[in-house]
Amino acid sequence: MHTLAADLSEPDAAATTARRILTLTDRVETLVNNAGTAHFGSLETTTAESFDAMWQLNVKAPFLLSQALLNPLILAGGSIINISSYWAHKMTAGRNSAAYSATRGAINSMTRALASELGPSGVRVNAIAPGAVHTPTYEHAYLGPMSPQQRDAHDQHVRTAYPLARIGSPEEIAEPRPTSPPPEPDGQRERS
Repeated sequence: MHTLAADLSEPDAAATTARRILTLTDRVETLVNNAGTAHFGSLETTTAESFDAMWQLNVKAPFLLSQALLNPLILAGGSIINISSYWAHKMTAGRNSAAYSATRGAINSMTRALASELGPSGVRVNAIAPGAVHTPTYEHAYLGPMSPQQRDAHDQHVRTAYPLARIGSPEEIAEPRPTSPPPEPDGQRERS
């Protein structure tokens, strides 16, 4: 297994990264398109530069990486995993996300189209669409600017709107398995 770092926010970065990957191997079993950025703002305040930056990193880079690595993925009977978002299909009152949601909706559409196109070649294409995940970026960029009152409202919203009544962890996305067995309904436990 090989690991390399890349900044996919630049226009030529996907092609450069694919070339670097192909100097290491001619077989790619899994491509995880996980790089992304989010700028939440109203329609009125979202700049063209902000929209372009999100489009470049959230949509164009995954498309171009998938394209550039297609032959090695076919050779391996590989898999493309696109990281989408809850924000592609659900909105939260007071959290303006039109531009970001558009990029994640595009990833979902691209995932379905590529699954249809590449399935006959043996390449699986799927998306994972997490809600909020408690990362340093989430803490700094989203929670950091909140006033105490906004933070209280946020925490209350999480307790009532999220099925687990909490924000997810990076580990739950990386290894999606239960952290503990689900509770058994009363009276359903086997008795010995």
